[in-house]
Amino acid sequence: MNRLRILKKFKLHIIMLLYFGALFSSIFLILEIFNIYGIPFTEIHGMYYQRQHEFLNSLNIEADIKKSYLMRFIHELKDDVTSLSKDESVISSISEIKPLTKISDIKSDKYKNNSHVKDLIKELNQISNIHDLYKSIQLTDNSGVIIASTDSTEIGTNISQEDFYIDATKRLFASYFSVRPEIKTNQLIIKYTNRLNIGNNTYYLIMNISLDNFIKPILNADIDSANTNSIVLSGPNFAFVVHANKVILQKPEKIKSIIMSHISDGNEGSIIAEDYRGAKVFAAYRYLIMTPELYWALVIKHDESEVYLPIRQYINRRIIFLVLSLFIILSAIYLIARSITRPIINLTNSANIIAKGNYSHEIEINSDDEIGSLAKAVNVMAENLKSAIDDAQRLAHLGNWMFILRNNSLVWSKEQYKIYDVDPETFKPSIKNIINLIHPEDREKFQTLVKNSLLNTSKISTRWDEEYRICLSNGTIRFLRARLETNLDENNVLISITGTTQDITDIKLIEEKLKQKTIQLERAQNDLIRKEKLTVLGQLSGRVAHDLRNPLGVMSNAVYYLKAVLGDSSKKVYEYLEIISAEINKSVEIINELLDFARTKDPQKRNISIKELIDQSITGIKIPDNIIINKIIQCDKTNMLGDPVQIGQIFNNIILNAVQAMPNGGALEIECNCHESEIIISFRDTGVGIASVDMDKLFHPLYTTKAKGIGLGLTIIKSLTEANGGCISVKSTEGAGAEFIITFKKEMSNA
Repeated sequence: MNRLRILKKFKLHIIMLLYFGALFSSIFLILEIFNIYGIPFTEIHGMYYQRQHEFLNSLNIEADIKKSYLMRFIHELKDDVTSLSKDESVISSISEIKPLTKISDIKSDKYKNNSHVKDLIKELNQISNIHDLYKSIQLTDNSGVIIASTDSTEIGTNISQEDFYIDATKRLFASYFSVRPEIKTNQLIIKYTNRLNIGNNTYYLIMNISLDNFIKPILNADIDSANTNSIVLSGPNFAFVVHANKVILQKPEKIKSIIMSHISDGNEGSIIAEDYRGAKVFAAYRYLIMTPELYWALVIKHDESEVYLPIRQYINRRIIFLVLSLFIILSAIYLIARSITRPIINLTNSANIIAKGNYSHEIEINSDDEIGSLAKAVNVMAENLKSAIDDAQRLAHLGNWMFILRNNSLVWSKEQYKIYDVDPETFKPSIKNIINLIHPEDREKFQTLVKNSLLNTSKISTRWDEEYRICLSNGTIRFLRARLETNLDENNVLISITGTTQDITDIKLIEEKLKQKTIQLERAQNDLIRKEKLTVLGQLSGRVAHDLRNPLGVMSNAVYYLKAVLGDSSKKVYEYLEIISAEINKSVEIINELLDFARTKDPQKRNISIKELIDQSITGIKIPDNIIINKIIQCDKTNMLGDPVQIGQIFNNIILNAVQAMPNGGALEIECNCHESEIIISFRDTGVGIASVDMDKLFHPLYTTKAKGIGLGLTIIKSLTEANGGCISVKSTEGAGAEFIITFKKEMSNA
């Protein structure tokens, strides 16, 4: 779906380019695919098949050549040994030095300088120099002592305990091949041993050849150091890997692969498979049987990536050709299509501008053909539409506007000017001028809205809906609601912002009145519910207090009597009587508090002094030494109309609560301020404060956070305050004290 939407946004000449480009590319690709891969279900093969066939044939030829080289060299080695074993001069020299080996120290210079010994070594060197591959040629007697060698340092060495020598002496055949590691040089050495029977004596001729020197000239032929060609020669106890002019010695178990498993079965051939590295290769493999006890595996391989390199290079060249051809063809198509579609595009762009709300835009007419006639009709339609929209906006108090980024121009409708109460002849719409009309408290919000719209980087069209206020020239404030939308071109670049502005002042006024009426209704409902609860609670409290007072009086008289008649009793009895008396007094206080709550009388108002009542309350309460009381009385000579007993009870309870809230000491500040129509008294302490969860329930009956008391004190304070025409409020921060504020209306002038 997204692709279809994107395609619809393309211009006509772009669509033509896409169609012709896709057609040309499809034909070219189909032909090239047939050329490279062949045609399915036919005998027509492509470049890949031909390359595979030719390369495997070349590998087979190379493998056969190298196999023949290796086999030929083994046969030449055997011929050298046979020739040397039958050489009369060699046999004669061996016969001459036989006595010397029994009477002379073979390691001594005297033995080595003997003419017969020198002649024998000379014969051995002649054979060694033929191929320049022999590491050394040795001759041992039946005991395994080297009596002659091309390496003079080896003469006199006993090799009878070496594995290859033991195996050679046990063989029925005269000759024996073995491949053994040489610990000193970390090389593999081919040892070809041949038994000589001269007279009654047995000698062993040993040809030592370094496998590296032997194989490298043969295997490394035709190996390019820059390509992936490599050759593997493997035996029972070794594996040589030749690659990039380097010979790497491996263990046979490290080069196991599908190819090596084929050779181990005695097979020969070619294959495309993975080698021991896990890389896909073209390989030819051969099985070499040198002697009954000596067999090797030969593998010649190329990485598949290099085999197909010429085809990939061909594909790259064809891609370059395709790109150049496409560029030339599409350029020609683009020029032709653009000359045809340019007038249509210009007409479409102008129609889009009109469709987005700029009805004042006029399409430029450059011809009298069908397109010119269509442009004239669109201009007439835009003018008629502009008139109809102006009438609709006037009725709905809705204005519209458009900001065009190309020339930073802002276009307003007629109703937009009316909403902002500006003259279209003198006022120029711009972001700066609009900000000057916006209420100072809403300017930052408006600027953020404009900034977010202009800096829209989401590459999708966004919509905003905000409310703000404007200040008219006569000082009136209007509430406006702006809706805007960002418009993007086919490249997802912001080109314009369109929006509407609605005057919602009347709606806001109605909402505010409704909100106030709702608050008043909620308050009245809460007061009614509270009064009903207090009435029921007052009736219940009066009945309970009346029923409990008589029993408590009897109990008090009984205690008094017991104290009188038990004058000689123990001290313990008096302590318990005192406890009973104290608890009776506490119960009486609770009953009195219930009666005060139940029998709240109408205030007996008279002219009273607030300062005198505050002083009397402070004097009547025992203030601890660690609490400081500060009084700020700004209207000490001001009197008001109220019940002195009830107001005094209010002050007593508030001061007593403040003292109890400061068990560790603190300060209580009492401030009285007089205004024209009211007196405000505040009590601020530095005590423990009131938790936020308790604030809403603070004046509810029977709600308390103290360990003692029944929770009627603040309820009585609120009732007495309201009975005397006042109101009470609380401010508190938990852990930082509380402030009780009482406000009374002045009902008398100053006395």
